[in-house]
Amino acid sequence: MLEYRPPLHVLQFGDAMGGKSSAAASFPKPLLVLLFDLPGKEAPYLRLGTPEIQEDGHISVFDAAGDELVRIERYNDLNPEKPVAWANFRKRVTSLHSEMDYWQTVVLDSFTLAEICARYESQYRLNVNAKDPRQHYAYSTEELERLVLVRLGSLPCNVVVNLHIDEVIVQDANNLGGVSTAVKDTINGIRLASPAAPGRLRKRLPAGFTCLFRTFASGKDGIRRSLWQCQADSTYNAGSNILDLPPVMEANYDALWEGV
Repeated sequence: MLEYRPPLHVLQFGDAMGGKSSAAASFPKPLLVLLFDLPGKEAPYLRLGTPEIQEDGHISVFDAAGDELVRIERYNDLNPEKPVAWANFRKRVTSLHSEMDYWQTVVLDSFTLAEICARYESQYRLNVNAKDPRQHYAYSTEELERLVLVRLGSLPCNVVVNLHIDEVIVQDANNLGGVSTAVKDTINGIRLASPAAPGRLRKRLPAGFTCLFRTFASGKDGIRRSLWQCQADSTYNAGSNILDLPPVMEANYDALWEGV
């Protein structure tokens, strides 16, 4: 068994309720969760121990010995027309490098909702007179590239970014008149569904991380499990450049190192 486990930077994408947050909760502690998802989505992290709401509003989850396992910091806009979430997140991310002697894992949950908050920052606060709505998407792309791909991507700890998936439309190769509007990457001649991201980040974001996992739920004998697809197939993109992983495996951090 490998004693040293290098930090993993993981993008995991999939449909809602596929188990992305539960998988992220399995990563080493203390774990910092930067939560853009709506109330209730923090449940997998709360189940790790005893949660307590702190004076500044964040939630800390403690183990039986009183040690902090998880800190959940929420970034939501109660009024989208008066956004504050993205500005608060930007300020927070710039301070994370000074805390790397404490955090073992940083989780962004989720990239999808973060993109919406960044777009609202442009639409309702910074560029309210913009005549072309594409300017707001351009702003969110720039901000996400800078703060997620570069800032979070350069942290010397485990980083997990949860995303949803682009629409999958399978087109019959013999149907020459058919048109597919799905956003897909092309790898080795195969068209693959990938994480949902704006603009150029559809291709750039996976390239900046060490693991790209599709997370999905599977039921057998009445038991629901969350799985990672770790290798690309004819429909979904996936892969890792530091671990030799099976095509499909349990969506759990420790399982990544079995047999290594």
